[in-house]
Parts: sequence; C-alpha cells; structure tokens
Amino acid sequence: MKTIKAMISLFALVAIMVPDVAFGFAYRLPTQTARGLAKGNAVITEMNEPHSVYYNPAATAFSKGFQLTAGGYYVTDRTDHENKPIVDEKSKRKSAHVPNVFATWNLAKLNLENATLGFGVSAPYGLAKVYELSSPIAPVVQKARLKVANYTITGAYKLNEKLSVGSGVDISYSDGELQRVVDFGALAGAPRTLDGGAEFKGEDTSVGFNASVLYLPAENHSLAFTLRSEQTSRLDGDVRVRLPGALGGGLLTGDAHARIKYPMVLQGGYGYQWGKLKLEFVLDWARWETVNSLVIKSTSNPLITDTNFRGEFDNVFTYNASATYEVCPGFDAHLGFIWTETPIPDNTFNALVPDADRLGLSTGITWRYKDLQIDTAFQWVHFEGRSITNSVGAPLASVNGNYDTDAILVGVNATVRF
Repeated sequence: MKTIKAMISLFALVAIMVPDVAFGFAYRLPTQTARGLAKGNAVITEMNEPHSVYYNPAATAFSKGFQLTAGGYYVTDRTDHENKPIVDEKSKRKSAHVPNVFATWNLAKLNLENATLGFGVSAPYGLAKVYELSSPIAPVVQKARLKVANYTITGAYKLNEKLSVGSGVDISYSDGELQRVVDFGALAGAPRTLDGGAEFKGEDTSVGFNASVLYLPAENHSLAFTLRSEQTSRLDGDVRVRLPGALGGGLLTGDAHARIKYPMVLQGGYGYQWGKLKLEFVLDWARWETVNSLVIKSTSNPLITDTNFRGEFDNVFTYNASATYEVCPGFDAHLGFIWTETPIPDNTFNALVPDADRLGLSTGITWRYKDLQIDTAFQWVHFEGRSITNSVGAPLASVNGNYDTDAILVGVNATVRF
C-alpha cells in the first residue's frame, strides 16, 4: 500500500510541476474528475472527496487527515458542417487529455479540527477546433486553441455539525492560439485564388475567487451553494500575417493582444441519501452576457488590421443529476445526466465555438480498498443540430449551414487517504 501511495503522490507531483492542461471540446469545461464525470457534475453536496476543492470547498471541512486524488479524462469530438452543394466537411477529430490533482489537509494535528486547507490543479476552460485550409470557414477561423491551467487554493471551516463555509483563490494561466486564412484574392474579385494566412499567439495569468456553503438541514439531506467569480485574461503575444507568393511572400509581424473572459458561475445543489442510494441535483447558472467581442488588436505594426469576433453571448442554465448506489461494501455504481443550454445565439454563431444545446449521459464505478479509491467514468455528449444563416464572415467568407457535433469522454482518478 505504501508503494501505491508513493506512486500516486509522484504522479500528482509531476502533474503540478508540468501543468500542460490540454484543451477539451468546449469553451467551458465544468467536468474536472472521473467521479464528477460519472455523476454528471452533480457532486457539490458530497463530503470527504478531495475534488470538492473545485466543486465545493465548503464540503472539504468535513474531510479527515490528508487526502489526494490524481487523474484525468480523455475527450474526443468532431463537428460536421454541411451547406450543400457548397460544402460537406468534418472538422478534424481532436483528442485531448485533461488532467487534475486535488488535495485536502484537515488541521486536526494543529488543534484546528474544524479547519481544512485545499489545493488543486485543473482545466475549467479550453477549446480546440481545426478546419481544412480549403474550407469556406477558414477565412473566419481555421484553427483555434485555448489551454487554461487553474491553480486553486482553498480554506474551509465547519461552524457546527450541520454548516460549513469555504472560499479560495483561483489563479489561471491561459495560452491561446488562433489561425485563419487571409483571402487576398477576394480583394481583386477572385476569391480563394491568393490565400495567405494570419496567426495570433498569446498568454496571460489572471486571478479570481470562489466561495461556498454546505448545509445539512436534516439527516440524509444536504444543500450546497457555490460561486466562482468572473476572470478576464489579456493574452499578450504576437501576430503574424503570411503573404502569398504572388504578392512577394514574406511575413508581417507585430505585437498584439486579445481579451477573453471566463464567466461567473453560480450553483445550487440538493442531495438525498436513501439507504444505499444517493440522489443529487444541481442547477448551474453561467453569466455569459459579459462575454462580448473577442478582438485581436495589433499594437506595433500599422499594416496589420485588428480582427474582431463578435460575441453577444447569453446567460444560460445547466441541469445536472446523479444517482449513486452502493452495490456492496467498497463498490459503488453511478449514473449521471446533464442538459446544457448554449450561450451562443444564431446571429453571432461562428465556427470558432460551434456550440449547441447538448445532452450528456454518463456512468461509472468507484472501487475502494483500505485507503485507496479508484473512480472510472464514461460519458457520451450529443449536441443538438444547428442550422445557421447569418452574416458572420461576409462578404469574404461564410459560416452558414448545418452543424452536428458529438463528443465522448473517458476518465479515471486514483485517491489515497493518509
């Protein structure tokens, strides 16, 4: 057992030292661990689980000793775009690993048994889309990538046996890249005959906060409320514009920056324990309305014009539910359900984030042996088809057509308790 603990601790250390948090299938990634994945993210009323550092810090106040979980999930997705007879294409299927590490330490040895500290590394946001260079979408966006590594430090205090509070700091490192085709031929009345390219890369570190409450009003009942603040990240970097050979070739380069916002999120949850069965329900509200245009602004080369992606997102709800059944001592089975509204209206839809209302169904198991716990999960996500007719990219490009996206997620986490 000591060897297993040492191996997991080493894995966690490596994940902390190399936080290359991979991008996933959407701008926001509410799932952080295999257990959360299996239960459709309906986990904010759980106690004695180290992933509560992210999901609900107040719940960590009920943990004991030192606990650590490490793992992650793989996500793969693809978007089909059809606008016959002009186009029938598929974005390149992208697979990514989204790792996580969470740890809690109850301060009983310091005579502060009601207090618990927490630390975590996660990826709450991410994006990856790649389209063919010949796609009619390419002059709008050909490749988009956003990687976010979030470092969370939390503290929780148990006021009594029924009520605890928690809060923390979120430090987010963001690394973004955007590429698109520049259609110089369209300026001469011959679209897609003189293609060049533009590329932006930038990075930044931003800071936010979180706060939460866990309340046990009666035996077998639990209520939870969480808040994660908005963050604004200014990605500072450079932009490069590649000229086609017919125009002399070469590169135009310059400094540039872009601002991206991560929305405020509020959650409320209810849990009920009925014998060996636990049911949990969570309502999630994300304030996307503050996410307006994404502007890539060149600051040092007057020959490079700004790029503007109009946003105008809407606030949305996500509905989460889960059921956990103790099959036998040390073995639990999980089912999860997610329904998410898209924040992107039709009039500002673009292929940068080809989002849609989506349904997620998940399952998983938990196995425990002494101080070791293994969680595994599988989730299938179906995005409702969207038929888009708007002016995004006009007159040089078009994102119109029908979009269908699917995603599959598979996760595993190992937890040890000291």
